[in-house]
Amino acid sequence: MGFGDHRAFNATRWFALLSLAIITILSIGTASVLSRIMGDLVLRHDGVVALEFVQSILKTQDVQPFFLGMRDKKGVLAEFDPNRNADHIQQFFQRIADMPNVIHTNVYDLERRVIWSSNRAAINQIMPDNDELDEALQGELVVESSADNLASPAKPEHFFLDKPDVRFVENYIPIYDAKQHAILGVVEIYKSPKPIFATIDTLVRWVWLCAFLSGVLLYAGLFWLMRRAERVMKHQQGQLIANEAMVAVGEMASAVAHGIRNPLASIRTSAELCVDDAVGAAKEPMQDIVDEVDRLEQWVRNLLTYAGQGHAKLEPVDLNLVLRSAADGYARELSRLNIQTAFAIAKNVPLIRSDSGLTLQMVNSLIANAIEAMPNGGTLTLQSRLSTDKRNVELQIADTGIGIAPDQLQKIFQPFSTSKRKGLGLGLSLVKRTMERIGGAIAIESLQGRGTQATLKFSIEKS
Repeated sequence: MGFGDHRAFNATRWFALLSLAIITILSIGTASVLSRIMGDLVLRHDGVVALEFVQSILKTQDVQPFFLGMRDKKGVLAEFDPNRNADHIQQFFQRIADMPNVIHTNVYDLERRVIWSSNRAAINQIMPDNDELDEALQGELVVESSADNLASPAKPEHFFLDKPDVRFVENYIPIYDAKQHAILGVVEIYKSPKPIFATIDTLVRWVWLCAFLSGVLLYAGLFWLMRRAERVMKHQQGQLIANEAMVAVGEMASAVAHGIRNPLASIRTSAELCVDDAVGAAKEPMQDIVDEVDRLEQWVRNLLTYAGQGHAKLEPVDLNLVLRSAADGYARELSRLNIQTAFAIAKNVPLIRSDSGLTLQMVNSLIANAIEAMPNGGTLTLQSRLSTDKRNVELQIADTGIGIAPDQLQKIFQPFSTSKRKGLGLGLSLVKRTMERIGGAIAIESLQGRGTQATLKFSIEKS
């Protein structure tokens, strides 16, 4: 890339890429965080239920002396007769182990020693480096899930699991004394609650689906808004260019008006005198001079009109009268070029809301274009009718001329855009500008070799 080489900045493309990346990151991040929080809350609730169940057992079966005895590492029941109460303690632990979805249970004393386990190999083992156990010994309910990590066991007590590769949840439940003041030990419960995991999985799928749909809708909405803004900016840019062209036309029109109108008038007067005095073959060239001077004068008027249009004076206008007046004005030229005029004027057409002078000028401009398109004769059709929705009056001016090329048809309303050898390319742009000022619209349809049809749509005058 050389010095001074600047590529056009495509705002829509950059916005599409950046917004897609940002929305994707936000959607994934939001879904991940919500999934994790939701899963933790569900499992935490299940842990609270387990804690309440253990506490209810403690209230019905007093095992506090057993833990107090283990505190002194005596390994016997302090206030119980082992022969009479061993079954009683065993029942307490077994009820915990028999809780739904429980796959393994450990009971710890304050020394972090396993004093009872559903796997006898774990009894009397001391489990070091267990942060969750430390928190439980401080009186906190701890819930830890292996849902996100099914790799090899990370803690020593996992080796005592019968199925260490299953998806499980660890609940560390602190055990208090009867007055709920002192901690006696911790019950560690390994659970594989398949219904809860299934519920979490379903909720997670819904979270990701909602995040995806929200991201798609947000992206689509922002992209549509950007495209809409781009179209508006392009339209405004087009209007700005048109206004700049109008300023240039205004300056040029003023110069043309002051520079050539008086000489043109003198030329036309002299030519008319020559027409009156000429005889034979000299008369026709003099008439051609008059016609060409009139054409130049029309160009000057178009320039001045395009540059100096003010606010239109809207009033009720009879469109049929305008059509008749315009056709009468071109009757001589139409006859000379062997162009037939076909009227299809609907009766009782409502009055339109327009400017009578500007309406006549637009019709004259379109008829002049149609005449130029039929140098070898043809048919000019003038039609007025009420629109199908009965909210507008439509005017159609059609010819059977040479038509307009498709590439030229796309830019026929641009100022100074013309394929004619004789013309400035202001006629249709002036008509479009005028129709927009009076609240109407214009549409052009054309086929090369088949002709062109211009449709003007006017608002109906409200009574």
